[in-house]
Amino acid sequence: MSQTFSQITLHLLSGHMIDSISEPVMMSWLEAEDNFTILQDYLSKMNRQVLMTSDKQGAYLGYMDINEKDSNKAIRQSFNKMSVLLYPLILWLRLVRGATDSSRPLQAGDMIKLSDLLASIESSKQLELQLADITAKLGRQTKEAKKQLHSLVEFLENDGYLHSVSSTGALYKATAKWSLLYDQLEYIGKYQHLHSSEDEQDSPQDSYKKSYQNSFDLYAADAKAQATSITLNDNEIETQHGDS
Repeated sequence: MSQTFSQITLHLLSGHMIDSISEPVMMSWLEAEDNFTILQDYLSKMNRQVLMTSDKQGAYLGYMDINEKDSNKAIRQSFNKMSVLLYPLILWLRLVRGATDSSRPLQAGDMIKLSDLLASIESSKQLELQLADITAKLGRQTKEAKKQLHSLVEFLENDGYLHSVSSTGALYKATAKWSLLYDQLEYIGKYQHLHSSEDEQDSPQDSYKKSYQNSFDLYAADAKAQATSITLNDNEIETQHGDS
């Protein structure tokens, strides 16, 4: 097996995404049909498979049999973990959209120039307040807008949502992890309900329900979509949501 095959396998098994922005060599390898088939055959022995985002911009790892106990549990944990960051992420999307006067949400491949973004934020008290709110929700305490923005961008880069394309860190591209986020939002919005298994406690459930609901209120306003309460039954979990 090639070195690229090994790198891609380890990358995916570690929970990372692959796209042409952050990992162009890996994505190019995956786009070859023969390579993709070989990788799928290998991963199937571990109850895993490579899945693509709906816009075909990114690849990530999912489960083949989502009814298997460990797989089902892992998917639930993934959604639970996602709920912690979901609200701040959508607030960030609204901030960028407002600061750039964009007619659509941020998409994979979109360029972000920090100097332009900062200039827009500093010229608007509302945007400054939005930025401060996001950084506070992420537990990053700093008062100056410039430091807040750099702290937030650093977080998004470390979490795989942004990829630096300049040596000075002044220019970034949005990755396909935003594509996955939109897919997850559409999926949960479709089924509308998310609940944990009977042996799970109610207190964490209430927490992530609130986070999802707050996020969907914003997402629905931006996308003009309908969003209500969220409950995810065992038979409603699809393979398109893996362990990313």
